[in-house]
Amino acid sequence: MLKTYISFVRAYISETGEDDSYRERTLELLHATAHPFSRKQYAPGHITVSAVVFNPAASSVVIIWHHRLQRWLQPGGHVEDHEGPFVAAARETEEETGIPQSYLHAVGDDLIDIDIHRIPESQREPSHEHFDLRVAFLSEANLLKPGTDASDACWHSLSSEEPKRRLDASTDRAISRGRIAYHRTRL
Repeated sequence: MLKTYISFVRAYISETGEDDSYRERTLELLHATAHPFSRKQYAPGHITVSAVVFNPAASSVVIIWHHRLQRWLQPGGHVEDHEGPFVAAARETEEETGIPQSYLHAVGDDLIDIDIHRIPESQREPSHEHFDLRVAFLSEANLLKPGTDASDACWHSLSSEEPKRRLDASTDRAISRGRIAYHRTRL
């Protein structure tokens, strides 16, 4: 499993200096720490995955209201034993949105984004970083049923006429890069 993740991160094409930093820091985590996938590894943190899930026309994307972090995010979470990035992201998407994994179709074969973000301290764990590897899917499903970390899930229109929910810059970047991957696969 470790080799699979190292290959995905090495193959990631950086677009900015920040991308280069995230890619290199993630490779360092994978090479230099004992348990890079363990949610109990807090220094500096551990690998997570997330999914940008589009409707077939890529005019809407699934977002969840993360009850602990109190913000709208793309579905995602921790990696289980022997899961590659796409399998883990599909499982997390099903757990948080109710979309069956069989209704998710990968957009391309590569990561669309890498992000490193700090998770605040809680009663159960200290502050630490999530080294988030992001992939994109198309979904045939329309109905959403929030679960696990999500207290709400919805289709967020990417149309400029629709009212926007407030998304952070990291989520916006992931959506933008997912759309680029979507259009690249349509050529």
